[in-house]
Amino acid sequence: MFYPRQRGGVILLFSRPVGRQEYDNLNFLRRHNLIPSLQETEYIWRLANNFAEGNNIAIDALNLKARNWRALELSDDPQESSNIISFLQDKGILNSMINFSPEEKLKRDVQDELKTDGVKIFWEKVAQFIVSK
Repeated sequence: MFYPRQRGGVILLFSRPVGRQEYDNLNFLRRHNLIPSLQETEYIWRLANNFAEGNNIAIDALNLKARNWRALELSDDPQESSNIISFLQDKGILNSMINFSPEEKLKRDVQDELKTDGVKIFWEKVAQFIVSK
């Protein structure tokens, strides 16, 4: 696996959402292609657990898309989740995610939301809003 000091960034691994806020967060990530689509997630799970055939072209396509992903959803089944993580590492998909390279449209549309100091910016905006009221 990767250690925190290895090549840049964080990959979030999500379990099943339990509340509305978690669904909203996943929908935000999915809307901006920061997490695989539901179909891509299902395909990855099937590949990882040997329920689907994958050729090098399909794996290469996933690796290309993964450069825009910041998170993944895991199965409820711990063994399946373990298989998924091993598959993602073996096929280089986690490595592609570490080398994050967002799409140009994403950079334009949500650049403030993806900055490293996003929390600070958020609370400054909240403070400005409160003062203006």
